Amino acid sequence: MSKKVIFLDFDGVLNSTQTYKQNNGDRLFYGRKSHWSWELLMKSVVSHYDFYKIQLLKSICFSTGAEIVGVSAEVTSKYYPLVEEVFVNMGLPIVDAISSEYGRANAIQTYLMDHDVERFIVLDDEIFMGYEDFWDFVVKTDFYNEGLTEELAEEAVMILGPKKHINLK
Repeated sequence: MSKKVIFLDFDGVLNSTQTYKQNNGDRLFYGRKSHWSWELLMKSVVSHYDFYKIQLLKSICFSTGAEIVGVSAEVTSKYYPLVEEVFVNMGLPIVDAISSEYGRANAIQTYLMDHDVERFIVLDDEIFMGYEDFWDFVVKTDFYNEGLTEELAEEAVMILGPKKHINLK
């Protein structure tokens, strides 16, 4: 069964410089040798992201039936499983993560060849070499100017297309 996929770079899409300014008072910083409790670790992870941008991403997924594949540099972090768990618990349909060790565009191309993908978009705040091969499917956010916005969310929905409804009659 073919599917719709959002290749997501978390940082710069689900946050921005404004997020860091707004959340700076609540942000928790820890040294490498700190003993983190689960609650403090969760608060630290979530404080890096903008709740409204997460809701915009959820609305894209709900409107289109798309699933999320992480392509962020974060997917190689030892804390990525926690980040993924937090987002899944918030309702984001994250189904996979791919390493961009050999280039983000190459990783996306390989994923597309190995999976039955009907439509896709790339939500990213940076442009990487190779993105020109699927430029019409890149929705570029701006880390320094809001990250994911309503207008960009609408563009993403237009590219992915609406969710197909099944008539059971």
